[in-house]
Amino acid sequence: MAAHRLGAFALFVTAAAVAVSAHAGEWKRDGRRNEMRRDFALAGAQAVRFDLRWGELHVEPAEGDPVEVILRVECRHFHDECEDRLRDIDIDADKRHDQLQLEVVGLSHWGSHGLDVEVVVRVPRGKGLEIDMGAGEVHIDDHASDLKVHLGAGEIGVRMPAGAVRDVRLDAGVGDASLRLHHHEIEADRHHLIGCDLEWDEGEGRAHVDCHVGAGEVAMRLE
Repeated sequence: MAAHRLGAFALFVTAAAVAVSAHAGEWKRDGRRNEMRRDFALAGAQAVRFDLRWGELHVEPAEGDPVEVILRVECRHFHDECEDRLRDIDIDADKRHDQLQLEVVGLSHWGSHGLDVEVVVRVPRGKGLEIDMGAGEVHIDDHASDLKVHLGAGEIGVRMPAGAVRDVRLDAGVGDASLRLHHHEIEADRHHLIGCDLEWDEGEGRAHVDCHVGAGEVAMRLE
């Protein structure tokens, strides 16, 4: 009986994962430029996590329910080599508790190897967002809920409505951090002459913001 219940549970988990993942993405090709578009249902999730090894990531609000992901890859090397690389690249999806977790898979651990990667993620309004990225650029525009970003190296740029934010923490291990309000800028505290951190908790909204870059720059603007 216990084995039967365990088997039924495993089947349920597998079915749930398949429901979230839906199907592998298909590439639309235009010379060296390739684009994949996929939608992921929230399925009751209250937050979204997005993992990207390296590249350029743009986040903007979505008006509908699904999370929309547009993945663009441009190849700078030979056609056959590009085809081989593209076959390995896709977007994995999983739902854990109340979080929808998305990850771009198939990118090299060690560098771009002739690929330029750009991702646009449209997140439904009112949902929290967590980003974990190795290297590159993160641009977040008009997000109005909880936000957490961890970037190993590169630049983070965030623009949010001032009325939506409760508190902000920005940190750069090596580099700069800045927060600009309507008519003035909050100065960061320097540490060890190479990095800095900044904390602000005078907002009237509900969103908590925590952004960290290991080496680079993090800049936030409340409008």
